[in-house]
Amino acid sequence: MFINEAIDKAMPKGKTIARKSWITDYETLSIIPTDSLPGLILYNCLEKDPQKQLLPGWQPAASDLQADDWIVHGIFSDK
Repeated sequence: MFINEAIDKAMPKGKTIARKSWITDYETLSIIPTDSLPGLILYNCLEKDPQKQLLPGWQPAASDLQADDWIVHGIFSDK
């Protein structure tokens, strides 16, 4: 699915999104979509240092915005 479709499905459920290729290449990376000032937040669930676990202000490349391999990935909150 496209990024906007993944965001629409993930946000109401408190879930993250990721590209299928990220699951294979990086396994631990996903995006927390928000409407807040930090914007999209890169989330690394396996990072031990809490200050490095969340990286606000992720800026997608054009290829990320055009990709159709976005999925609803994990749970970030218990909504």
